[in-house]
Amino acid sequence: MEKMFELLIRDHREVSSLISQMQNVSGHGRERLLSQCADALELHMQIEEDYLYLALEDIDETKDIIRDSYEDHKMVQKQLKELAKLDVDDQKWDARLQALKENFDHHVQQEETVLFKQAPKVLSREELDDLNDQIIEEKEAA
Repeated sequence: MEKMFELLIRDHREVSSLISQMQNVSGHGRERLLSQCADALELHMQIEEDYLYLALEDIDETKDIIRDSYEDHKMVQKQLKELAKLDVDDQKWDARLQALKENFDHHVQQEETVLFKQAPKVLSREELDDLNDQIIEEKEAA
């Protein structure tokens, strides 16, 4: 597996862990974790969109999942903003966090089981190597 996919999967695990931690704390701990989660997701989604999605969005075999992935990102961003507006002790907060978790988990499952396996089949070795280098460089610079 390409290193870029390993790095993106590591991001997925980090965000999943942050969401789980938010489910198990209250008050200022939630605010701190939500901020960490939003920062991690912002960087992760930007890298995916700027590199991986861009490379795959016009290829017949991947264009539908890329379109869905862009929509997933928009939904996650919207849900993060909604959580940030709510008081962490509001009863709606837990339900909104659970919705975020479900949407994120679905997105991760699609990427890891479909997109990350399809990309090496539709991109040339040179395209994969260039993409891998670009994503690694972005991740290291962050």
